[in-house]
Amino acid sequence: MCSGCEKTPLLAEARASRRRKFVHIGAGLAVFLVVLVVLAELQGRQGARSSSSSKKEARPKEEVVVVSRDRDAWVTWPPPEIVHESWRSGSGEAVRVEEHYVFSTGESDKGNSAHIFLKQAYTYWRYGLNGPRAMRSAGARAIEVESFRYNEKEALLKALAARELSAGAMVFVSVTTMALELEVRDFEALRDRGVAASQILQDSLELSPSVRRAAGDEDPSELKFESLCVYAHTPDLFLRSELLRELFAYPKPLVLVLAGDSACRLRLPETHHAVVLPNDGAPASGPGDVLWFPEGLEGLESHEDRDFWRTRAERNAIALTDAPRSEAPRPFLLDCAMSVNGRKPSRQALLDYLERRGGVDALRRLADDSGLALRLNATVIDEPLPDGSGYSSDYRAFHLAAGAPPADGGDDRAVFALAPAGDTWSSGRTLEAMLLGAVPVVDATYASDRGASAKGCDDPAKFWRDGSPAFPHRAPFLFVTDWAALPDLLRDAIPTFPQRLTRMAAYRAALETHLRDLLLFPNASAHRPGPGRAAAAAAA
Repeated sequence: MCSGCEKTPLLAEARASRRRKFVHIGAGLAVFLVVLVVLAELQGRQGARSSSSSKKEARPKEEVVVVSRDRDAWVTWPPPEIVHESWRSGSGEAVRVEEHYVFSTGESDKGNSAHIFLKQAYTYWRYGLNGPRAMRSAGARAIEVESFRYNEKEALLKALAARELSAGAMVFVSVTTMALELEVRDFEALRDRGVAASQILQDSLELSPSVRRAAGDEDPSELKFESLCVYAHTPDLFLRSELLRELFAYPKPLVLVLAGDSACRLRLPETHHAVVLPNDGAPASGPGDVLWFPEGLEGLESHEDRDFWRTRAERNAIALTDAPRSEAPRPFLLDCAMSVNGRKPSRQALLDYLERRGGVDALRRLADDSGLALRLNATVIDEPLPDGSGYSSDYRAFHLAAGAPPADGGDDRAVFALAPAGDTWSSGRTLEAMLLGAVPVVDATYASDRGASAKGCDDPAKFWRDGSPAFPHRAPFLFVTDWAALPDLLRDAIPTFPQRLTRMAAYRAALETHLRDLLLFPNASAHRPGPGRAAAAAAA
């Protein structure tokens, strides 16, 4: 939260960009008419602002140039370094907030993959914790947000160098790839050790110019590592990220939201900032003001959700977070789809149990006994070869169905929702199941697989299972420690489903109040017990 938002040069220019529209006039009459409409609308907005300059009023949500991925479109390319907008949620006196986040619009797929964790955390903050449902809660305070979106991390680095972020501002960054330094400083040494350029450099599958240069004798100073390679093989990510170092060195206290699955690998220094780790598997408590936060909304996966700040993505997010609780019967016991590969040992173990250790028959019997349908689909790749020499690259499909499942399914039609660990232990499946009224089945099988599925975390289910000092509530979820125990776990829980739904509603209300306060008032939230005794008792 900030008491005042400074108008220093770089961000002042971003603010001013809301008053400018850049258009490229094409040759066709249709384009010309579009330009006239845009100019007329802009002129009307400027007139309205000037006629009511003495009044403080909500600003339109998108007064900025539309960022297009289509270079032939009539909007400008490249987009501005910083785009500024204001948004508000709720009515009445508002808490003022300043937020900053990086979104890459690079030419490659980087913009599609690097921001996934950021999108999940940010959309839950903006549309879940500050959406219509949250504003209907008793005691919810309105917020008024001044938001700055950076086209690349270099733009944020400039703003940090100019000390333009206000004290208390929130900064959302994806650590997984976006914050990392990818420059190749020691390529010759790697080549001398026999490392092929195609294994470690960007765009290697397309044999890009960088790879061709690497294969020749040209200066490798322009080469960049593949980001996921750097991420996977860097022991201390803090030392490989100028952006993280500059954020932590920033003199004014900030709220740093470090999205990604790196929570258990980050070696963070002591700091005057509040650090929020949006990762279900992050430690439930940490040194100083290191705070737990769920991974966020994973289910926003359509193309239009990519630009998650726009109105069309907002509609999808609110449909998920504000879904009404349905009293209609749920025809599914489970309805789950997943991908399985060598990076996902827990899912490999689940598939092994289903196919080779009687799991299919046990779940079918449970579906028949309960009168519920069951559906589980898996796309499998990278299975171990029989001789142990490596992994297969063949795709195959696994399909399990029982009880004549209807075509229309999903977590909002199921009693339980499976959340198996994947590339990371953290999963948006747990949070979204709760939002849709299915009881999450949390993957705690790291207790029986020697920690393989914990992905470097000590006890990743701890927050859901036990809560934290600031939020001492146990989630009314199911926790499976061995896939062979899944049928009995579900069988015992079926009769308690109505009671669990009631407890989940109370738990969700308490959790979302806690999480909202955590971002708005992090210093207080870190040390203050969670919601009052009545909420704690209802959620227990």
